[in-house]
Amino acid sequence: MTTALVTGGNKGIGYVIAEGLGALGWSVGVGARDDTRREQAVAALTAAGVDAFGVPLDVTDDASVAAGLVLPVQGQGTLWSPRTPIRARASASALAGAGV
Repeated sequence: MTTALVTGGNKGIGYVIAEGLGALGWSVGVGARDDTRREQAVAALTAAGVDAFGVPLDVTDDASVAAGLVLPVQGQGTLWSPRTPIRARASASALAGAGV
């Protein structure tokens, strides 16, 4: 199964992307800062038959990005971000810090 981490996957276009990937059979990590919204989105996606899981993620924090990227990168997954840019500097330094 392919895994995707969707930043901002708890609402708006991020949620729709997570929903669409889930409908295609992907395992979807819902990346979001807000614990309650993240878990509500995971519950809704799971109820709709999506293999979804929550990922605490703040794309403005390098340590949070590094922690959030480890799973999809090591699992040869994909990062989807409806927010442009997703902080390229943070992402690059996070990947380097994660040893990826």
